[in-house]
Amino acid sequence: MEEEKKLEEKLKEVGSKLETLPSSKDGVIKLLKQAAACLSEMDQSPLVSVSESTQPFLDAIVKPELLKHHDRDVKLLVATCICEITRITAPEAPYSDDVLKDIFHLIVGTFSGLSDTGSPSYGRRVVILETLAKYRSCVVMLDLECDDLVNKMFSAFFTVASDDHQESVLSSMQTIVVVLIEESEDVREDLLLVILSVLGRNRSDISMAGRKLALNVIEHCAGKT
Repeated sequence: MEEEKKLEEKLKEVGSKLETLPSSKDGVIKLLKQAAACLSEMDQSPLVSVSESTQPFLDAIVKPELLKHHDRDVKLLVATCICEITRITAPEAPYSDDVLKDIFHLIVGTFSGLSDTGSPSYGRRVVILETLAKYRSCVVMLDLECDDLVNKMFSAFFTVASDDHQESVLSSMQTIVVVLIEESEDVREDLLLVILSVLGRNRSDISMAGRKLALNVIEHCAGKT
């Protein structure tokens, strides 16, 4: 409990520093890294316990100047922090629908980088992916009716899926796709097309892992598709 208090205090401090963003990119990144480290150590808990001391941080991290920051490294760290927040507060999401839409745009935008398994940021992208799969927070995208974004995410998974990926990465992609299909009232035709087009003969941009992912999804969701 004492440790949790310290983490919350640290987050409160980072939150107040983020109210006025540091002028340098390095300054912003340093604060976001501190926040990400704190959040990763926090247990899942209801909103009530996190709200008081960490509210300034929860508010600061979704300010437009962070959520829509132009720098790739900053974006990734913001996505990392928000993903941890959704894990801690699951199944609740402590943001309005409009903010959540921006959050999912940011998160989905990080997945294209999964193609570069040697990148220093690869590990963070995997954590975001696995958190989304484990806590099923991706289902919120259906409530928000982010149809185009769901299509974009599916396409990204099929395109970046590679034989170089660990099984856990491919299985997280599959979990997210399957959960979203199963939780949909009806499978949209355009979404079905995204999945089926992966199996086309002329898709030289799709690896064997991508094809296998599509086949596994179809197999799992046979009743739906």
